[in-house]
Amino acid sequence: MASSKIKTSGFSLAKRQELTGDDFYDVKTIGNLSVAIVCDGVGSATEGAQAAKRVTNYLMNNLKIRPKTWSIEKSLLSFIKSINEILYQESQINYERSELVTTLTIVVIEGNRLYGANVGDSRVYLHRENRLTQLSHDHAMDEVGYENVLTQAIGIEKTVEPFYFENTLQKNDEILLCSDGLYTLLDDKILEKGISLGAHSLVKKASKSVDDNLPDDTTAVVLNILKADELELLKQQKLNIPQTLKEGETIDGYTLKKSLIQNDRTWLVHKKTKDYVLKFAPIEALEDEIVLDLFVKEAWNAKRLKTDFFPKAVVPKNRTNRYYVMQLFKGEDLDNFLTHKHITIDDETTAQSQRPIHS
Repeated sequence: MASSKIKTSGFSLAKRQELTGDDFYDVKTIGNLSVAIVCDGVGSATEGAQAAKRVTNYLMNNLKIRPKTWSIEKSLLSFIKSINEILYQESQINYERSELVTTLTIVVIEGNRLYGANVGDSRVYLHRENRLTQLSHDHAMDEVGYENVLTQAIGIEKTVEPFYFENTLQKNDEILLCSDGLYTLLDDKILEKGISLGAHSLVKKASKSVDDNLPDDTTAVVLNILKADELELLKQQKLNIPQTLKEGETIDGYTLKKSLIQNDRTWLVHKKTKDYVLKFAPIEALEDEIVLDLFVKEAWNAKRLKTDFFPKAVVPKNRTNRYYVMQLFKGEDLDNFLTHKHITIDDETTAQSQRPIHS
């Protein structure tokens, strides 16, 4: 989802009267991805603040250069496990114990899809239609009196198992990433009411609730989804891509009458009382995401183009297969035309002069 379709805010305050804290956050646009990260350096560790900053920077930098063939899920889990092992090994060498330790929560937005992961007790919430839902999972003990004891954190053990989640976003959704310093002071009802005001307002509200004497570093990042990404919605639709198409076959009420192109992906069709042209996604789109992207963009652009010299196109809402429909222009094919007339240089020159000019 383009950054123009997301409004972001982030704010952090150190505990008590300290000038700097152990929390670290960042929000960036990387190509077509929007990425937000909150890390809460474990205060009992000597290098918690450094760990929080390093994990954030490591993930941001690696998402910039991730292999194109890697999914978002594979990228997140691989990079998180990698930085975990790096910090753990470095701690063992320099301190002979785990000192580069931090919690982590990260979300990546691509189109209308939200991907996220967390390690530790920093959280991700989704606020939709006045309801706040925690998407992340707290890696903390359940026993009374041990609620703040983490069962997992970045850098504490050689291996880590992040909690991973996905969700589809809608217009007006709000996503909150925060350290435990925020949600221990503000309950869900207060978060629900305050999230639309942004990260700064939430953190300041938490601070005021304890007379500006925060017991813990407190950080929030809020992402407001301003507009749905129509192109990405089209791509994410679960639609069949037929490998073979035959004359007489009926798809969504359209009866295939004649293949118009040699690869049998564009057909003259009939529905009710009219003829149309259906163009199906290439077979390669089943395995090649780039080919699928190109076809989705082609269909999207075709339906947006309004001009006399291009057929009107629509993408039916209730289709079961990946295709788009075009208006049929009545005309004569070149073979028939050439049976009774020859094309001259003058004909070609006239045709060229009559073509519309586009800027």
